[in-house]
Amino acid sequence: MFDGLRLQIGYWTNTIVATMRKSLLFTFLFVFGCSSAPEPLPQPREITSPASPSSGQPNLATGPDGSVYLSWLETLDTGESALKIARRAPGGEWTAVGTVATGANWFVNYADFPSVFALADGTLAAHWSVEGDGIAINISISKDGGSTWSAPVVPHRDGTPTEHSMLTMMPAPGGSIGAVWLDGRKAGDPTAPSDEVQLIYTTIGLDGTLGPEEVLDARICECCQTAAIQTAAGLTIAYRDRSETEIREIALVRLNDGKWSAPQALSSDGWEIYACPINGPSISAAGSNVVAAWFAAPNDKAQINAALSTDGGLKFGAPILIAGGNSLGRVSAIALDNGDAIISWIETAEDAPDGAQVRLRRIKADGTAEEPVVVSLTSSSSSSGFPRMARSGSDIVIAWTDTELGGMVRTAVLTVP
Repeated sequence: MFDGLRLQIGYWTNTIVATMRKSLLFTFLFVFGCSSAPEPLPQPREITSPASPSSGQPNLATGPDGSVYLSWLETLDTGESALKIARRAPGGEWTAVGTVATGANWFVNYADFPSVFALADGTLAAHWSVEGDGIAINISISKDGGSTWSAPVVPHRDGTPTEHSMLTMMPAPGGSIGAVWLDGRKAGDPTAPSDEVQLIYTTIGLDGTLGPEEVLDARICECCQTAAIQTAAGLTIAYRDRSETEIREIALVRLNDGKWSAPQALSSDGWEIYACPINGPSISAAGSNVVAAWFAAPNDKAQINAALSTDGGLKFGAPILIAGGNSLGRVSAIALDNGDAIISWIETAEDAPDGAQVRLRRIKADGTAEEPVVVSLTSSSSSSGFPRMARSGSDIVIAWTDTELGGMVRTAVLTVP
C-alpha cells in the first residue's frame, strides 16, 4: 500500500513540477519574447547634399513646420565667400533656397561657423562674421522664406577692434530674435586691457532694431561655442565658463520673468587648461526633456559626457559617459520626446583612412547608452569642422564636412525607431 502511495505521490509531484516549469517558461517567453525591446539605432542613410565642392562650416536648424534648414559656406570662383542655405521638408530631399550674402573679407573658421535660425512665424535669420578692425558679427533677416534678405545689422555696439564670435540665435520675447556671443571688447580698453572675454546678450527686432546689451557672464572661455534652448522653464543658454584659476566648466544662465539668472555650473569635471579648448557644449529640448552634452579632458583624459533633465533643464541628472580617450569632442545633441537623446561627435580611429570617424550614440531615458554608430569617415584635422544635427519628427538630420577633394558638406538622415 505504501509503495503504491509513494508511486502516486511521485507521479503527481513530477506532474506539478513539469506543469510549473511549462508555466514559468510561458511567462518568460510572454514577458521577454513578446514585449518589444527598443531596436538599436539603424545606420544613417546619406541624402544628396545641396552643397558644392569647396564647401564647409555646415549648420542646421529646424523650422516651426518641421522643415530643416542647412546653412554652409562656399568659396566662389572670385575667391569670395558665400553663405548659402537649403531647406528639407519633413521626409523630403534638399531644396535649394539661395544665397544669403557674399563677401571678400569674411572670417572663415572651422569652429566659428555661420548659422540660420527660424522663428515660430517662419521668419529666418542668418549670421556670419566679417574681418576688419577685429571681427564683427553680421545678422540678416528674411521674411519671405529666404528669397530676400535685409541689410545686415551688427549686434555689438562697442566699436572696439576686437573679436566678437561664437554667436547663437534664439527666440526672444515679443517675437524678436535673441543673440548671445563671446565679446572681447575688454581687450580693446586702452585704460585697462584684459584677456577676459564676456558673454553678452541682446535682441534684434524684425525691423533690425537692437535691444540693450546685457553682460551675462564677465569671464568665460574665449573660443568655445555657445548654445541655447527654449523650454517651459524658460530660455537657457549653455557655454564654457572660465574661473580665475583656469578651470573651464560648462555653465548655464536662464531668463525668467525678464531677468537673467546668475551663472550655474552644469559640469564639475575639474578641467584645468591654460589654453582654449575650442569645444563648446550642445543643448537640446523636446518638451520638458532636455539633454546637454560637452567635451572635457581633465588630467589630459579626453571624454564626452551628457546629462538629462525631465523638468525643462532646471535640474540635470548625473553625467553619462558617451566617449572616452579617443574623442576629439565637437559634440551635437538632440533630445527625443520619450526622454532618450542622440549625441554625435568626432573620434579618432586606427582603421579610418584619415584617422577619424563621425559617430553618434543613443542615451536611454534611464541613463544607459547604446553602442555607437559610425556615420562616416572623416579627418581628425580641424578642417573636418563640427558635425551638426537637427530633428524633424522621427528624423535626425546630420551634416558634416568631407575633407577630401578640397572639402564638401555631406548630409544624412537617421530615422529613430
